[in-house]
Amino acid sequence: MSDELTRTFSDDLDQLPPEIPGAGNLDPGRISWLHGTNQAGAKAPGTFYARDTAFTEPPAAPWVVDNRYDDQGELGYSATELKIAIIGWRDQWFLPGEDRGDLPTWLPHYETGAKKLTEYLIMVDGLADPMVLSVSGKYKAGPFAKIFSDYRRGSLAQAMRKIKRTLPPWSHWLTVAGKRDAAGKPIYEKATDGDGKEYGSIVTVPTLVAPPQEVTIETLKEGIFLYQQYQAAGWFSFKRTPRDVVEGQVVSQAPQLEAPRNVPQPVGEIDALPF
Repeated sequence: MSDELTRTFSDDLDQLPPEIPGAGNLDPGRISWLHGTNQAGAKAPGTFYARDTAFTEPPAAPWVVDNRYDDQGELGYSATELKIAIIGWRDQWFLPGEDRGDLPTWLPHYETGAKKLTEYLIMVDGLADPMVLSVSGKYKAGPFAKIFSDYRRGSLAQAMRKIKRTLPPWSHWLTVAGKRDAAGKPIYEKATDGDGKEYGSIVTVPTLVAPPQEVTIETLKEGIFLYQQYQAAGWFSFKRTPRDVVEGQVVSQAPQLEAPRNVPQPVGEIDALPF
């Protein structure tokens, strides 16, 4: 069989048009925070976790293969510590499904019993592509909101005063891991509700574990590029619609760049960060 007959579209991407009718939008891979465990013989720290499909290729250290969901046919990777730089974020209220695995019901505003999902568009040191850090709840979304808020009011503000000009949030790498004691061992906390009542579960709260570190000029420019692309695509303001609701408006797809960078064309203001 000749080589011509065995070639696939991946071998000839340069022959594809910038926009392909019917093609879906490219969404970044998703990262979550998983709490550790503190059981006899099964102690583990909190970790960042992502399915293998979130990466274009197997990630290098500090990522390691994570088989905790093998019984569900899922391969994943985890890292106890990451350097991340935040590009922007969005959030939305939802009602969780009744049973594990049920789809959530997305809401346009808060309702009794609703939870808020926060999605951060980030760069991760060591990964070529942007990722989405997806978190919700008191012990996941809350700590990350505090990390980013403290950074903006502390190190970032100080850096701007020093050079006498504004800087975007992705000016620094933020080294994040679960809380540790003086010996470097994970700190396990009992989860409680707003009244202090214990849920009966253990959490490992993410926190900043090192001073913010300035990124290179190349990384700073990459962040500007990414912010403009996702701002143009409406990523930061996008809201999922409730099930069985059809929008009464035709929405056209944003133009896409030539392969291999399949993201929308830049438009918009860099100083309009959704923080």
